[in-house]
Amino acid sequence: MNGRDGSKEASIQRGDRSFLIHPDVARHDFGNDPFAGSHGALDHYLGAGILYYALGYLSRSQVSICIGSGGGFVPSLMRRAQLDIGIDPSVTMLIDADIPDLAFGSPHQPGGWLTTENTFLQRESDILVLPMLSRDAAKILTTEGIGIDYLHIDGDHSRTGVLADFKAYAPLLTQQGMITLHDYRLPSVSEAVREILESYPGWEHLTFPEVGTGTILLRRALPPDVPRQPQNWTEFTDKGRKTTLAQEELQSCITEYKRKSRFTHWQYLTTSAYRLRYVLAMEFIDQTDCTVVEVGGYPNTVVRHLQQASVVHLVEPYAPQEYVAEVEALAAEAGTTLFLHQTNLADSNFDSSCLGAFNLVLLGLDISPGCETREDYEQTLVALLRLISSANRVALEIPDRAPSKMTWTLISEAFHPTLQLDVTLDYGHDPVADAYYVKDNRSLRRLILFSLEDSPCPTTERIRSLVHETADALWKIHIKLNEPHNYAYCIGTTIDFTSEGNADGYKAQGWVGAEKDHSWMIGDESVLFLSFDEKSMPSIPSVALEMDLKPLLAPGLLERQRVTVTINNFPFFSLIVTEPGTININIPTDILRGQQPIKLLLQHPDARRPCDINPESTDRKLLSVAVRKLVFKNLQQITENHDI
Repeated sequence: MNGRDGSKEASIQRGDRSFLIHPDVARHDFGNDPFAGSHGALDHYLGAGILYYALGYLSRSQVSICIGSGGGFVPSLMRRAQLDIGIDPSVTMLIDADIPDLAFGSPHQPGGWLTTENTFLQRESDILVLPMLSRDAAKILTTEGIGIDYLHIDGDHSRTGVLADFKAYAPLLTQQGMITLHDYRLPSVSEAVREILESYPGWEHLTFPEVGTGTILLRRALPPDVPRQPQNWTEFTDKGRKTTLAQEELQSCITEYKRKSRFTHWQYLTTSAYRLRYVLAMEFIDQTDCTVVEVGGYPNTVVRHLQQASVVHLVEPYAPQEYVAEVEALAAEAGTTLFLHQTNLADSNFDSSCLGAFNLVLLGLDISPGCETREDYEQTLVALLRLISSANRVALEIPDRAPSKMTWTLISEAFHPTLQLDVTLDYGHDPVADAYYVKDNRSLRRLILFSLEDSPCPTTERIRSLVHETADALWKIHIKLNEPHNYAYCIGTTIDFTSEGNADGYKAQGWVGAEKDHSWMIGDESVLFLSFDEKSMPSIPSVALEMDLKPLLAPGLLERQRVTVTINNFPFFSLIVTEPGTININIPTDILRGQQPIKLLLQHPDARRPCDINPESTDRKLLSVAVRKLVFKNLQQITENHDI
């Protein structure tokens, strides 16, 4: 008979033997998950999913917990094992703070468990979802006395994140509890596992690096005389086992932790590497008996670095108790008078006109948190300009992100400040990049020190016009980031990556903003999502993927760019690009059918910074290949046109 890929395969005689795992169930409930391929799954083949199911099944897990999930693949299998056995009482929990910076995906990405096209929440309605940081969930579980039989770690993929999850949850495991960790092939995860095994010699492990993106199983070594599991239904499970959480207290915690998670994932900023930004700014900002105002410093604080200033005002929209206690202790130790304003910059409760003379610190400037309307953006920009115009000196630092760069452009055009220092710090190659998995444009930080001493005074009309334009631009970005995508695509439609093109509707991570003639792929990989219109899909076995590419090259230094094309986690083609041109790849139409959207992953390991290979360039972004256009073509129509 014919296989799914069109090839011939031997007929399998089942006789009267029923499916133990029915292919239709495996395909519908698990195989269609867009993230299933990372677990080695394919169609009705579950890959490492059978391991997750078997561990819950074998251990008779009454409490299974999954930290982080893209589409719900793992928690669904955990719960299915409990249901198939009929374990009662039992619970499966999914802990997910929905912070894509810390992992490889978000439940809001196409096909994610929080999207309308994913049926996880409806199908698995008895799975308890804890939308919070894993360390906060661990506190709740500890307080409630919940023991864990089976734990899957797939959340924060940084080395420190994996270690933190292991250390927080290992004490909660039952005597025979087990842990699986996903993405073992990732260096940050494998490094964390190595440290775990070195620090906890009493743990056994079994690795499956060849399956998907790799999975490792960890378990405490059991004594030889460990008692057997009961072999009767009366004692099959612990009927008195606690598997529930107090709902009223839980909802209160969820509300607080959801708010907290918006701020507390910036912990990489507290490392000594990122605190260098403060060190560089202090010589300019810290003056004898001066007043310093800092806006949005959390989780850092300028108080830690000041030695001469006598008064500090901190404007912090989020200031948890432990942060307040830390800042107050630092100020008391230094003899600094501290005023903490727990408010947004534009809030009427903060009046900068009463501050007198002051220096201003704005490190990591991003006004978008807290702005939910266009009016919010405009009011915040007005308040920001008013604050800057009153400051003697300003230390401002921006990450390489559009909202921050737009805000700086507004400041620059409004005041034409006198710059004392303008330097870009690249943390992409610092050890902190691997430890916290910060390798995107967050790792490029531009530090600018300036004053308005000799700057011309802008007119009110000019300021009003600039603020209006910037607020409009920031609001458009806000809408784009929050609007649902359908990624609709018809065979034959050209995706244009120029500044006037339509590619932004398909781009996910790994792209630089479109330029006049193309868009650059940045870092190690770039992603597109496309929802194929079934009516436009030809009946022939394959279509042609055509891409117009321009590689970043430098004679004698960088002679090629390697690119691997992967669709829905299946590598289809690898090529070496040595000159600008068009490439064509045949793609089986079967892989483009089914659950939409499909994920088109372009991996490019030879990315380099132009400034490293061209002394005349100041571009520090990790670029690889520029794309001008991309189109899936109907091979049948191409052949017919050729025949004519």
